[in-house]
Amino acid sequence: MLLTYYIITLMCDIMIPVSISEDAMEFITDKLEKSDLDTIVIYFEGFGWGGPKFGIDVKVPKETDDLIYDNEFKIYLEKTAGQFLSDINIVLKKSMFYGKYLSIRGTGGRC
Repeated sequence: MLLTYYIITLMCDIMIPVSISEDAMEFITDKLEKSDLDTIVIYFEGFGWGGPKFGIDVKVPKETDDLIYDNEFKIYLEKTAGQFLSDINIVLKKSMFYGKYLSIRGTGGRC
């Protein structure tokens, strides 16, 4: 089951749908409980084989980042990432090389 929230961002006054899988929600909640923060930031990492790549980290947002989700915790979108993303679907992935990690479904990333 995916939880979907529609938040108006400040960058273009458009609706950006934010979907978070249940597994990803649990993973984020656990990470935030271990830190002193209640924010995660989605940022542009560069280009890969599948197109643009995005990272998701628990960290303090910059003043220029846009708040796109404000419920159990806050999600901020870095300006450059916002130029590529029209919707955000956060899922939890598992890799024998990387372990568990958050990813944005439908975008380039690890092969």
